[in-house]
Order: sequence, then structure tokens, then C-alpha cells
Amino acid sequence: MTGDGVNDILALRKADSSISFANATEAAKSVSDVILLDNDFSHLKEVVGEGRRVIGNVQKTAILFLMKSIAIILLAFFTSPLSKGQMWFTIESSYMLEATVIGTGGFFISISAGSKEPLKGSFVKNIRMKAIVAGLLAAVAIIIPILCFTIPSYFNQAPIIKAENVKTMITILLTIAGYVVLLTLCLPFKGQQAFAFLITLVPGTILAFALPTSYIGGDPTGPEMFIDKTGTSFYNCQFFHELFQPWNASVIMNFYSDYKNYIVLAIFTLIMFPVFAQLFKLLDVYINNSYDKELSKAQVRAKRKEILSRLKGNRLQKD
Repeated sequence: MTGDGVNDILALRKADSSISFANATEAAKSVSDVILLDNDFSHLKEVVGEGRRVIGNVQKTAILFLMKSIAIILLAFFTSPLSKGQMWFTIESSYMLEATVIGTGGFFISISAGSKEPLKGSFVKNIRMKAIVAGLLAAVAIIIPILCFTIPSYFNQAPIIKAENVKTMITILLTIAGYVVLLTLCLPFKGQQAFAFLITLVPGTILAFALPTSYIGGDPTGPEMFIDKTGTSFYNCQFFHELFQPWNASVIMNFYSDYKNYIVLAIFTLIMFPVFAQLFKLLDVYINNSYDKELSKAQVRAKRKEILSRLKGNRLQKD
């Protein structure tokens, strides 16, 4: 609804979207959602496009933030009977995911240009369905290293992933799962969407090489990392050793010394990315189809109301 006078106030208040002008009355502008400061209708296209961009970016960032919450909810049921599983997955295991994918990636996606295409389906339904799939992928990334150790050990066999590498593998696979979700949300991979994904690699690389024990190994960082136990020099502490020689950290050495870790890592990456991307496409198709059905039902209802109003008008004329 557009209007500029006092007589338009009631219609402007009841409208889903009310538009007024800069030279309109103060009463009309006070109840309007949008005020065209230059009195030019041609800017409405930009207004609609900006609204679509904001809603689309909010959906993407919400999926990233809900991914970890849903994964932890699923893990609460799975790891409850497994004391080892509860011990291996700690809050430190998600530091890398939170700092790179959720924090950095979510921020740059929220300010990116995004798509200005019409949005289909329900806002909450779109987020809920995709966040559940993303959370399931993150939960699988955490469960795989636990199972690779627990199942062979239960049958008295050599574990696929050694005990000292389980937490490291959980952190790495969880971070890869986050990057898979982020990459899928950034498709088509161009412009600011591509930049939003690539920029997350910077803090990921810095944190991984600066403090591998905490951000890769998933171990808590304490004051002992900054204390030289030999008492010779402050720069002889664990923090400076990892900062300038991360490849000599025990976490890194234990990980790359076992070739089975690379096999699990490659299989997870090569399988999960196409599977997850395909699931997202199927969800988009389902959402579009359900939206088209809802739209057709709404059109049918509107047509029925139109016919009924015509019949009532004809009856009144006859009377």
C-alpha cells in the first residue's frame, strides 16, 4: 500500500508493507514501513532486493550457528553410554570450528552481497531442515573417530585410529564438516560468496600452526604452556616451541606418523561433500515444490472468494 495523506493512514496500518513519501504528512510517514526520501518509485526494486539479500544471508548464518547445537544434541544421546566418547569430545574440539566457520564465515556471509532472487518456502522451515542436515553431518564427523577406535577395541583388534589421535581426528573432521557446510552455502562460488569462504582459511591456518595442541589436538590451554619447566629461559616454554616449530608438536607428530589417519580423512572428505551437497539440492527442490503447492492452494482460495463475492453481488442486484 502506498499513500501520503491522512486518509491513507488506516490502509497503511493494515497493509503488510506500507510505503510513503518524504513529502507526505507526518501521520502517514509514522505508520509506514518504507519512506522514499527522494519520492522516486524506481528505488523500490533496490528495496526489495536488499530485503531478499538480508533474509537469505540471515538464513545461511542461522544454519551455521544451529549446526553445532544440533550436533551436540544428537551426540548427547549417542555418547551417553560411552564413557570414552564423552571424554574424547570436549569443548576444545570445537574451537577451530567456532573460530573459522561459525565466527569468521558467518560474519562475512552476513555482509556479503548474496542473492536477490525471490525466496521460496517458509523462513523457519528452510532454516530448520537445512540446519538438521548440517548438524547431522557434524555429529557424524565426531562419531566416526570414536567408532574407529571403540569397535575394533571391543573385538580385541588393533584400532583404526589410535587413542592418542582420536581427539585430533574429531577436531579435524568436525572442522572439515563445517567447511563443507560453509562451501555449500556459498554456492554459486563467485564474488563475495567466494571471498567469505576463502577468508575463513586465514584464521584456520594461523590457529592450527600457532597452537596445534589446543586447536588441532583439542586439549585445553593452561598456564603450564607459558612456563619453562627447566627454568633456563622464558622462550623455552611449550607455547613458543609450538608457535615457531608447530611440526614438532606431539599432536602433529602423532597424527602424521600413522597413515590410517590420512585414509579416514580422505574417505570422509570425498564422500561427505558430494553427499551433503546433494542433500542440500534435494532440500531446495522439496522446498520449491512445497512452496508451489502452497501458492497454488492460495490462488485457489482467492479464486473461490472472488467467485463467492460475485455471486453475492448478483443476488443483491436481483433483490
